[in-house]
Amino acid sequence: MRRWACVGLCVVCAVMGVWAQPAPEVVARFESVELTPLTGQPFEVELVVDVPDGLSLTDWPVIADPWGDFEVVQVGERTQQPNGGGLTVRQIFVMRLWRPGDVVTPETFVSYGVGGADVRRVPVRPLFISVPRVVDPLAQELRPARGVIAPDWRPWLLGGGLMAGIAVGVVVWRLRRTPVPAERPLSPHQQAVERLSGLLRADALGEARLREALEAVNPLRATGDLGEDGLALVRLGEDVLYGGRTVTDDQARAFVRQMMAILRREAGA
Repeated sequence: MRRWACVGLCVVCAVMGVWAQPAPEVVARFESVELTPLTGQPFEVELVVDVPDGLSLTDWPVIADPWGDFEVVQVGERTQQPNGGGLTVRQIFVMRLWRPGDVVTPETFVSYGVGGADVRRVPVRPLFISVPRVVDPLAQELRPARGVIAPDWRPWLLGGGLMAGIAVGVVVWRLRRTPVPAERPLSPHQQAVERLSGLLRADALGEARLREALEAVNPLRATGDLGEDGLALVRLGEDVLYGGRTVTDDQARAFVRQMMAILRREAGA
């Protein structure tokens, strides 16, 4: 009799152990290799969802621009691959952040079915991104905290010198055959230089001068004609202007002079 009681107790424990096993759940998370992108630097954010066997996704989040503090540059295709008895579904997004500081991905949910009409929602584990400041807050001059990678211009200079020599020869030949043309209007780069030159002579406070200098080069930035060096300097100026720092008149003048030198170089390229 005691033996049968022990057998019954074992059966009950086994059944309770089966009942106590946790039900499978969908696990969703955001992942990224780049957790400290620079201001305006494109980086990838991947949505990864693990779906156990017996479950199925019923709703996939739509992530489009604007998405919280993130600019969504590109949305990739969804892919899936076997994972044990279930599936792992992935989707890659290319993002940008335009202000320094700590940012977290917006609240996002994924829905899945467990059979019949039972549909459940699970939150996507968020991703924390930190955009570093590229200006040293203790520096007296506008200098990037990270070194700027200088491209190798030697092949371009060699080819440019050759083309410039040919162009000069063509121009001289044409000037001998045609009358001197009328004065051409200033290029966008030259117009920006003229406006910046006026700021150096104007009586304005440091912050106001820096703000006007950024407005002077906005048309070139919008058309993509500002160049890498000019764009990097604009980001530095925006970081100082909107970062809560006091802008001195010397710092604003230094910004204007550096931008004028870059624009003159771009205009002569």
